[in-house]
Amino acid sequence: MNNDMLSQDDIDNLIPDAGGDGTAAASVAISADALKVPLTVVAEQISTVLITVLGKEIKVTIKSVAPSDAKRLEPFAADAVLIKVDLLQGVNGPVYFVYSKKDVAVLADLMMMGDGSAAYEEDHKDAITELTNQIMGAVVSTFGTQFEEHVAMGSSSIEDFKPSAPVASNSQYAEMIMKIEDVKDATFGMLIPNEVAETLIKLSSKKAAAPAAGAKPEADGTAAAGGFDFGDLGGGSDAMPMQNFSQPTGHHLANDKSSQFTSTGNPQIDMLLDVTLQVAIELGRTNMSIKKILELGPGSIIELDRMAGEPVDLLVNDKVVAKGEVVVVDENFGIRIVKLISPEERLKNLR
Repeated sequence: MNNDMLSQDDIDNLIPDAGGDGTAAASVAISADALKVPLTVVAEQISTVLITVLGKEIKVTIKSVAPSDAKRLEPFAADAVLIKVDLLQGVNGPVYFVYSKKDVAVLADLMMMGDGSAAYEEDHKDAITELTNQIMGAVVSTFGTQFEEHVAMGSSSIEDFKPSAPVASNSQYAEMIMKIEDVKDATFGMLIPNEVAETLIKLSSKKAAAPAAGAKPEADGTAAAGGFDFGDLGGGSDAMPMQNFSQPTGHHLANDKSSQFTSTGNPQIDMLLDVTLQVAIELGRTNMSIKKILELGPGSIIELDRMAGEPVDLLVNDKVVAKGEVVVVDENFGIRIVKLISPEERLKNLR
């Protein structure tokens, strides 16, 4: 020390846990059992999106959840990509997906109606990024309905993965195994910074794992709706069974008898129930000048007033009656209803 002033070296010596950048290396204890609640949503939506996009039977298993370290990321050290997805509102911060380039090639080839045997190409980065965007769009929408917290998805980016990157530290690592019909298993990872993991745990604790009203346990103690196999996530009796998805969760056709509306209770109004109305789905809106409209051409991009992952509007005769999320059903676009206004309000809107 000179003239009673502390040098940077003196300061570093006084902080034994300081990292190389002069910041204290925080030790954060995250409960894997608590984190697996929001991760169940992620796993479910991965299955749902892949089933609709790839058209194959999918099983997703979360094998383990633990603090990230170099050993856990060794399988991706050779040749892998890192996809960063920013979450906004409710959960603020990034999450990361790590895929080996071999598995990226498999998924991209299946998306192009191949058999999954294609060799990796740089163009496959666009395909896996788009697939991840669809997954996270479904995830944030489900967060909103299950945890009653609006979460939006921001921008995403992809780059070659470096195990020594800062994102690999101070994060939780979830190892996931994807079993695809007639194709070899694919292993990928999800990196969740500790701050984001804590927020997800707080978010999911609002609606933590209570069974739905009237749900009856099966003989093996699991809920009738099924769940996911968390593999070696502690080996206890709380491990959840793997679910084989055959269609998007919560998907109901409009003519499903279990959800048919039969009567308003008013005979005069009931006479109108067979009247055909125009139904439309609105993705978003924007205002444009006539000059801008006349300048539109092939390749033009129009930015809407709705963020990625937000529910879309279901309109009947130009009146909003419900909100939902976009799904793919048998190669056609559809909408899964996530929120309805009351039948009385819907009738008022139809005037």
